[in-house]
Amino acid sequence: MMHVYAQTPVYRWINNTNGLPTNAIYYLHQDKRGFIWIAHDRGLTRYDGKKFKHFNNVSQRGRSLTNIMETGDSVIWCQDFAGNFFYVQNDSLMLEQRIVSNGLYAPACIFNERYLVHPNTKYIYYFDTKSHRPLNRKSIGANVFHASYGVNIGYAIGAEEIVAFDSKGFKRVIRKSKKQASDKESVFFIKEIGSRIICFYKSWSPHITLIDGSPVGLQVPDLPNSAFIKEVFTTNSDVWICTSSGVYWYDTLLRPKSRAPILVDFSVSNVMQDREGNFWISSTDKGIAFVPNLSLTLSPVGTTGVTAFSNLERNNTLKIGTSRNQVYTFNTLTNEIQPYVTIPYNHEVIDLYEIPNTNYLLVGNNVIHLFDGRQPKWSLANSGKSFTYVKDNMFIAAVTTGSIALNTNKVIKSRPAWLGSPTPDDPAMLELNYLTVQPVNARGRYVYYDTASKYLWIATSNGLGCLDSVGRFRDLKYPNGNDVYASQILAYKNGITVVSTFATGIALWQNNKVVKTYRQENNQLANNTIYKMDIDGDVLWMVSDYMVQALNLVTNELRVYSKADGLPQVEIKDIKCSRGKVFLATSLGILSFPTNMPSKNERKPVIELLNVTYNNRKLAESKKGTYQLLHKQNEVDIEYGLLAYKTGDEIRVQYRINGGRWIDHNSDTRSLHLASLLPGSYEVEIIAINEDGIIATPLTVNIKVAYPFWLQWWFMLLVILAVIGLVRLYLRNRLKEIEQKNALEAQKLQLEQELQKSMLAAIKSQMNPHFLFNALNTIQSYIYTNDKENASQYLGRFSELTRMILDMSNRENIPLSDEIKALKLYLSLEKIRFDESLVYDIIIAKNISVELIHIPSMLIQPYVENAIKHGLLHKRGAKKVTITFELRENGIKVVIDDNGIGRERSMQLNALKRKRHDSFATSANEKRLEILNKGLGSNTISLHYTDKYDEHGNAIGTTVAIHIPFTTIKHTAS
Repeated sequence: MMHVYAQTPVYRWINNTNGLPTNAIYYLHQDKRGFIWIAHDRGLTRYDGKKFKHFNNVSQRGRSLTNIMETGDSVIWCQDFAGNFFYVQNDSLMLEQRIVSNGLYAPACIFNERYLVHPNTKYIYYFDTKSHRPLNRKSIGANVFHASYGVNIGYAIGAEEIVAFDSKGFKRVIRKSKKQASDKESVFFIKEIGSRIICFYKSWSPHITLIDGSPVGLQVPDLPNSAFIKEVFTTNSDVWICTSSGVYWYDTLLRPKSRAPILVDFSVSNVMQDREGNFWISSTDKGIAFVPNLSLTLSPVGTTGVTAFSNLERNNTLKIGTSRNQVYTFNTLTNEIQPYVTIPYNHEVIDLYEIPNTNYLLVGNNVIHLFDGRQPKWSLANSGKSFTYVKDNMFIAAVTTGSIALNTNKVIKSRPAWLGSPTPDDPAMLELNYLTVQPVNARGRYVYYDTASKYLWIATSNGLGCLDSVGRFRDLKYPNGNDVYASQILAYKNGITVVSTFATGIALWQNNKVVKTYRQENNQLANNTIYKMDIDGDVLWMVSDYMVQALNLVTNELRVYSKADGLPQVEIKDIKCSRGKVFLATSLGILSFPTNMPSKNERKPVIELLNVTYNNRKLAESKKGTYQLLHKQNEVDIEYGLLAYKTGDEIRVQYRINGGRWIDHNSDTRSLHLASLLPGSYEVEIIAINEDGIIATPLTVNIKVAYPFWLQWWFMLLVILAVIGLVRLYLRNRLKEIEQKNALEAQKLQLEQELQKSMLAAIKSQMNPHFLFNALNTIQSYIYTNDKENASQYLGRFSELTRMILDMSNRENIPLSDEIKALKLYLSLEKIRFDESLVYDIIIAKNISVELIHIPSMLIQPYVENAIKHGLLHKRGAKKVTITFELRENGIKVVIDDNGIGRERSMQLNALKRKRHDSFATSANEKRLEILNKGLGSNTISLHYTDKYDEHGNAIGTTVAIHIPFTTIKHTAS
């Protein structure tokens, strides 16, 4: 007969099947941020609960590392077994070359969060981890082969003595042997446990001595004499002794806290408790066992799973069914498991039912079995899903064909009204009193008989119903008329029945009516699917998918137990409460935990930033705490560690940008990808929310995507300055143009003024006193001679010429015809003055239209006057002047030809007379030509003098050629 007492905490493995490079683990450490560091035979690994980051160094003598330490500035240090020291910097494992190894391993320690202290042969060496330089060494005068460390003190353990030291060096010899101890008898670990300092031996039994007590060894309870101690781990309330055959759990007085070693089949190398309270147990052959809750224990039943608990507990013992047609007994106090009976048919046990006040046991699998004690009584080939006792040795079974009534002793004393008649053609059924419950003809799921109301509750694939004592059947529905698909039915109190369902939560019934419901939609349950239930006082314990819910039916308080509380991710088949404990039937065995075990995870998850990368390249954080990106680098990945080992996959992650709305993020990725970021500043916040709604302190990452250079402030400033410069340049040029235009306008105005002056000068020259005097004398002579006709004719011409001169002086351009008319009037007057000795001729080319061609007013007359005044006036004999008008390509040519004395003789005579006014007309006309030419461009008014001589060199006259461009041509209607 097999007796099983094994009980172990529930754990899950972290090994080479889920990311570790090896199963040979030597040391564990949780750093200040919360990451787990694992030293193993292939190097060093950092773990955040989801991802592994591996480190190694080519300088390792062998790849194994151990003894992980951490400084105050969060630098991780470790050793290899050849005495070399390594540290992690910039995600790389670096060899500390200033510490010279002697090829032997002796554990080191960090004192004062800065100084690395390590014993070596006869010395203790001190090394400054911040400056990376050796400080000094202290001689202890003994061969040191190991060291242990307390809170503020270290113990150098030699073959003959133990020396205590602190961060400043040698302190005192605290133990000295009279003779050199053998390796077996040598102290290997010294631990400060409570108020005692205890020495541990590796393999010598008894295993411990007190440092200040007798050197005679003391035996540790339950620790075998053959145990080989590999490490001793202590907390404020626990002592863990790691051996090659499991780990032993004690309190600080070395009293056992477990009935047997944990992980008895494994070589345990280290135990660590993290900040969440989880325990990590490493081994040198199986990896790491992660224990989230020491209150949750497992009692395996060989290699089979547990599928059902019996309805009654007798003498602290439950019957349990397994997945391999076996029934065991389970002691709820001692966890002792013993075989009870084996079912003939190899099928999992669905239900176990002990009939009260009898030794009868009903077993339902693919066949219904009745046992009297351990003896089989009969079997019925029908699958039994559920059983309920009625009375007089009669019970009801829910089967695949509906519900049936069976009798344990073949005699039914009183038949309920809802029982049908026996089937006459089946003797076997008649013998067993196999009676069908009427009128239920659907697939049965669960049956429950209420002895108080004498109602039979029946759950089928069609819904829920009940039969009263007189056989009336009632369909039981929700108030909204929906069917109830029940999974289990239990009595509570005050006539209240609890009905669990597969999809609609829990309902409380009283007098065949729903009085209260509990559902996930109303935040009353964590899951609406309930497979099994049990009631412990006012607390309803329910099995759902991979979780257990505990609902207080009085206070409505809900507790939820899941993977975060240590439950393994296995199917739970049944539940039973007994004496302050909850027992779960699972494929691993029987899980148990106290009914008062806390369920709410009050610890905040921790989110730690690992890297901010662009295109797989790590970005450096600026002094202002910002990650700078160029405008084209608008995609980043924020890699973070989510440090919530207990919660695991049940944690939720959300993020938001610049205080916007929170967005759900897949927590499995451990990386937030942000794409297509526009230039600007971004504050990215990431939070984690555990299964109980506790929110982590947000991880804040500040990212700045630079604007392109054309949007940078300095470029904008340059553009603004350039625009200002261009505007200034434009305004200056424009102002210059305006100034030039104004100057031109002023010059034009000045020219016009000068032109007016020249016009006035021309008028003066035309109407000079000499001309007027001569004209008036001529008129006077006509009057004296009483030649009224000539006087009148002369006076009329003179007045007409005067009127024309005054009229033309007001116009810039005049028709050529007006100029010729004025010339004719002038010449006619001069001819009279010269007593008809003056002959003039005006010749106009036939292709000239004198009315259409316009020239500057009073331009030709001054040169005709000069020809008469200076050339012909002093000539004796016939006097002649000829004026010719010819058409040229870009103007007209006017030629004034006289047969006078010439310019040279005229200047000589003028010089003798010293009359300056005679040259005034000429100089004024030249000034006028200069003014007119400034506005005509290249096609200007030109003037050319030709002096004429005979064959003897005597002056015979002057020719003046004037080129006048067209200024205006007007077309008039014919």
